[in-house]
Amino acid sequence: MVTEIWKEKIIPQCWNQKWLCPKPKVDPEEATLQGLRPLNLLETPRKILIGLVVNRITRIWERRGVLSNSQYGFRPQRSCEVPTIQALNAQEEAEESGTEIHGSSSDIKQAFDTVPKSVRIMSWVSSNVANYIIDLNRHCLIIPLTPHARLLRQTVGIQAFTTDSTTETTAQGFYGATGFSQGATPSPSN
Repeated sequence: MVTEIWKEKIIPQCWNQKWLCPKPKVDPEEATLQGLRPLNLLETPRKILIGLVVNRITRIWERRGVLSNSQYGFRPQRSCEVPTIQALNAQEEAEESGTEIHGSSSDIKQAFDTVPKSVRIMSWVSSNVANYIIDLNRHCLIIPLTPHARLLRQTVGIQAFTTDSTTETTAQGFYGATGFSQGATPSPSN
């Protein structure tokens, strides 16, 4: 079944919806809308299939030396350990020699949210693969995970979700215009 989905680039109906599950970046008691990370919960078979595809693509990137050696995130046989040790060594050397050390850290606001589809397509090995990965999100209804939506999923099913206003028997979702799904397998690599 999964082989057929991949070969024919089928997008099963149940993959056309995802839960939006906001998680606080700070203490939940102090979180505002700006302090929420919009994680998406996706169907497990979808994540497994795309995980296999992303794994094959990243192996090609590794073989061809596409990524900088200073890139450690989401790469095989690499962890935060080496750059952490490098930073600690630099700090110790600065302390021992009495010199200053300067560093910075940044969190790019809405880094996952603002990347256009055209840039996402260019980042993959094959446009055929890229278009399939992009199409998985293009027509995927995002449903905020509310108690009402959860109840409807259990009692009515996925047909309860729509872009129309929420009612007693429906829950309103929306379609994303740009960006990646935080929680989707290809997001960090893309």
